[in-house]
Amino acid sequence: MKMYLRVITMDGERVAVAKDALGIFEELRSFAFVPPAMVVEEYMKEMARSVWTFCGKGVQITGDTLAQKAQSTYRQFVDLGFLVEISKEDALRHFGLSQAEADTRDIAGLRSGDL
Repeated sequence: MKMYLRVITMDGERVAVAKDALGIFEELRSFAFVPPAMVVEEYMKEMARSVWTFCGKGVQITGDTLAQKAQSTYRQFVDLGFLVEISKEDALRHFGLSQAEADTRDIAGLRSGDL
């Protein structure tokens, strides 16, 4: 089973589709004001530090591979409410779009053929 996740900015200007949790962090890093050389694992650690610093919530980055670390970190961020999982239908409602409008605007992740 493949997992498709969408990264949607709050202003609705950008929608990206990732195939797994690692892809989510890659997309989040691309939105952030971080040095271009910062790798995804370092970015996840920086996010975890920020959550601890500003919210007093601990996020443990665990796993042997980068993909496992991303999956465990992603799940904790969702469980703590820092990331939100929504369906494509909810995303369309969020943007105030019909499926036809999303198709016309060719918004990746919200088009009819996108999962």
